[in-house]
Amino acid sequence: MHTPKLSVVILTYNSEKDIDACLQSIYKCNDLGDDLEVIVVDNNSDEQTKLQNHIKESYSRVVYIQNSVNTGYGSGNNRGINVSTAPYVLIMNPDVRLRDFSFQRIVANFDKHSNFGLQGFKQFETSSQRGASFVMLKPCLISFFSQKIYHKLDLYNSRLFCFHGSCFALRKACFKSVGYFNEEVFLYGEERYLHYHLLKTKYFKAFYDNTQSYIHPIHGRALVLNQAELGLKSYLKTIDYFGLNRRRLIKAQIRFEYLFYWKSLLFGRTDKAKFYLAKIERLKELLA
Repeated sequence: MHTPKLSVVILTYNSEKDIDACLQSIYKCNDLGDDLEVIVVDNNSDEQTKLQNHIKESYSRVVYIQNSVNTGYGSGNNRGINVSTAPYVLIMNPDVRLRDFSFQRIVANFDKHSNFGLQGFKQFETSSQRGASFVMLKPCLISFFSQKIYHKLDLYNSRLFCFHGSCFALRKACFKSVGYFNEEVFLYGEERYLHYHLLKTKYFKAFYDNTQSYIHPIHGRALVLNQAELGLKSYLKTIDYFGLNRRRLIKAQIRFEYLFYWKSLLFGRTDKAKFYLAKIERLKELLA
């Protein structure tokens, strides 16, 4: 039986408007031919049957997995990775569009460097506007200003940042060794959890390949408090799991959120200011 060299896993939920452009960008960049496997996991979308029929008719080679309930980002991706048959996996959000990309290069990097556990890539908001390719491991002022510098220099530091969860590649053996994504977390922050596990191995490393890029249009999205609280809960689960100093990190994040609060007020964005103030009050409650 033929074993592909790389599997692409796309987790969808009500993403019918995005899936065609996502899959087309994959096949446009496909330099592996039959050695590329594509898997779509649907987390019980409202139009699930319609999506299933569309993929079956238009993309006959795509493996489609149907979940009967929305199990969250981590659980849904875990299922896709378990079904995948290649030794390496590219995780993609359905609203990601591959830009300058070579699947052969991902495979070659993993083949050449046995200690590469993760590979991250350069994120763009549009075809010309750079986005943040990294997520701060610890949201604080020092990490924020460090991120600005590293972004400007197009460099990466695995002690400060983890790759954005919208598009990154993993070595399946490494992923299994650190226990997959945390399925107790429904959404947000899974990349931090995975990265902390990676650091604990003291062998597997995260490699930033700035020659590869993708477009993920997240700039200008509405700030939603309940989504922010989901992210906060995820972050707290992660710092508790790894035995980090919860109180100190919450205080650091409060200072971090105040920066955006005052910035929003300065530019007359009272809606944003209220959002950040609500987050600050929630964080302060956790310190009481």
